Order: sequence, then structure tokens, then C-alpha cells
Amino acid sequence: METMTGNITETPGTTEQAIINNLYSLWRFVGRRAGILQEMPAFSATTPLASDWPKRIFAPEADKEVFSNLPALIRERQLPEIMALTQTTGEQFADTLLAAGFTETSRLQGMIIDTTAVTLPENNPGFRFQRVATAADAQLYAAIASASFGYHVDGSILETLLHQEDKIRLFIGYQQDVPSSCGFIYFDEDGYAGLHMIGTLPEFRGQGLAAEVTVQLLKEGIQLGRTKCVLHASVAGERVYTRLGFKAVKQVINYKLA
Repeated sequence: METMTGNITETPGTTEQAIINNLYSLWRFVGRRAGILQEMPAFSATTPLASDWPKRIFAPEADKEVFSNLPALIRERQLPEIMALTQTTGEQFADTLLAAGFTETSRLQGMIIDTTAVTLPENNPGFRFQRVATAADAQLYAAIASASFGYHVDGSILETLLHQEDKIRLFIGYQQDVPSSCGFIYFDEDGYAGLHMIGTLPEFRGQGLAAEVTVQLLKEGIQLGRTKCVLHASVAGERVYTRLGFKAVKQVINYKLA
């Protein structure tokens, strides 16, 4: 059966999975580049030592035994405490996750846009972008992201992503020549472009900079022929992305071992 979510016709397990697959693919890519990836038969995990990003258990097999066995590995500090699941999987295994000691900590809204069906606005003349190309740029990006999101992003991890423009492009936004915002686009193997870590420093919020960053990233995707762009939005961000033409699909749920 097909259902309508916004203007997206979704066959269960397709659009939702494509959106989270971009996120999972990103974490694998970063994990391999930074040497922090664990790949097990039943799940994957990124385990940075000095960073809160990306620090996740992800892409687990949807299996009761897998979810029941993870807590022991987390308590032994072999795995991070947080696990990301699709809304469908989280709801399907709600009882198993609760019994294993996992509690829901946050939800982000999965969204998608077909760039052939929207007209993107021009960027504000007072706002410019600089692609992250040097170690110093990566450290500045990490500082902006950390201050924007309230968790630590290690610039040395971002440095491992430099000069991989066919896979990932990171940008710093400047408002009147002052670094104010950040965001990056990741191109997965399935033809989707994912927009990630779109952040604005607290003192620059309310000036429409998140939309400026999003438009710039969408243009990067269009330049490489990617017509389907996806992201996961906070409650505040969802309003910004909806105005640009993104449609809500389903959520990604983060769980933490109690």
C-alpha cells in the first residue's frame, strides 16, 4: 500500500529508508576516513574519543536479539551510548528497546526535496560562502558547529574529510565577512544528496542564515546533478526547510541506554 506524506508518495520502507541511508552512509564515510568505524555483522558504530560527533550506533539489524545484546557492549564501553533508528523500526521494536533499557532522547524529522520542482531564491548579497579547504578552515567549522549545536565537534575529524569534493563539501557562511554559520552536503552511492550540520551561531540567529546555507547546499547538489536532497530537521529547522520546498516523511529517533 502506498501512503501520502506531504506531497511525497511513499511505499513503506522506501523513502524513509533512503533518507536515513544517506545518514548511515555519511557516518560510515566519516568513520572510515577518521579511523573510528566499527562494522559488525549486525550493526555499525562510530566511536570518536574526543568528539560528540559522529558518535552513534547505527544501521542495526531489526532483530530482538540484536537490540537485547547491545546494552552489555555499551556498559563495557565498547560502543557509544546513543543509537539512531528509523521511526518505523523504533515503533516496531518499542517493547524490546524498553525492556533492554533504551529510552528515547530526541527525534529529528526526515525531509526530502525534488529540486526540479522548486525555484530556489538567490542568496543575500551580504552573505557569502567559503568552502572548507584547509586545516584552519576545518577547525573554524568545528568551532562554529560546536557553538551552534551545544556539543563538541572535533576539527581533526573534519580535517580527514578535506579534498573529497566528489563525496562531501563543507562550507562556512560569512555574514558581512564575519563567520556565522556552517553546513555540508554529502553525496551517497544511491544518488541522494544529504544536507547535514546546518548551524548558526547564537548571536546570528533570526537573520535567515539557516535558509541561506540550505540554498547554497542545494545549489551544490544541483551542480552535481543530484535532484533528490534529504535532511533531518529539528522542530525549529523544519519550518525553514518547509518554506524552501522540503516535504516531511518520517522521523529518525535517537535512543540512549538508561
